[in-house]
Amino acid sequence: MRLSCSPVVISLAQWVILALAALLVGITKTSIGGLGVIVVALFAFVFPAKESTASSTFLLISGDLLAVALYHRQADWRLIRSLLPAVIPGIAVGALFMHLVDDKVMLIGIGSCIAVTLIVQLILRLHSMHAGPQQEDDATASGANGRAKRVALTVGTGVAAGFVTIVGNAAAAVMSLYLLATHTSKMRFVASAAWFYCIVNLCKVPFLISLNVLNWHHVIVLTTLVPLVVISGLLGKRFLTRINQGQFEGITLVTTAAACIILLIRGFLA
Repeated sequence: MRLSCSPVVISLAQWVILALAALLVGITKTSIGGLGVIVVALFAFVFPAKESTASSTFLLISGDLLAVALYHRQADWRLIRSLLPAVIPGIAVGALFMHLVDDKVMLIGIGSCIAVTLIVQLILRLHSMHAGPQQEDDATASGANGRAKRVALTVGTGVAAGFVTIVGNAAAAVMSLYLLATHTSKMRFVASAAWFYCIVNLCKVPFLISLNVLNWHHVIVLTTLVPLVVISGLLGKRFLTRINQGQFEGITLVTTAAACIILLIRGFLA
């Protein structure tokens, strides 16, 4: 199977965009996960949508490894194991979608998936505010109906994360909304997400190779930006310790919504 390796000329402005994206990779992997979708949008401004998704995966993996090294002890493996079985079917469906559609449809598809998950999360939060914390806990913690809802939420999140991660490296948005819905504390949130993204990104590499969308010249270009990922990742860890849970959740929701809008506009204008 032939992999694309044709060189491209990258302008100074494009280098600035890639450098900004690399800085955001480090921050999103070690603190605010919602920024990951902005990273997706920035890469799509420099490379074609499909090639940007494939090539940027390797830069994201470098951020995953850094986050795992920093937070491995705080991860909730029960939560991670519950999500992973549904991820592979989602990746398979996403690979088929990626094979069948063009870049324009793919960008709109990514933005639409994130918009749906964002709307669901906002509905859940509004329901929580009206029902009250105690009523919400009672409703979700007892009875077969509550268990069924939790299972449906977990499976739906796993499939959606698998789909959007191969289509547009946007699993961070889905995972962030899921962890917010389950009221996960910020440290357990980031640590669990670090392991989850690392495993998922490694699993999807064979699918990307089989789709023949990897451009190794792009991969080499992005590899030069790994130091920026490390620097911003370490700064992201310091930032995480300085914000409270409410601020963390608010920033995550706002950045996810902003990135969703950027992707949709980019898709419709492509």
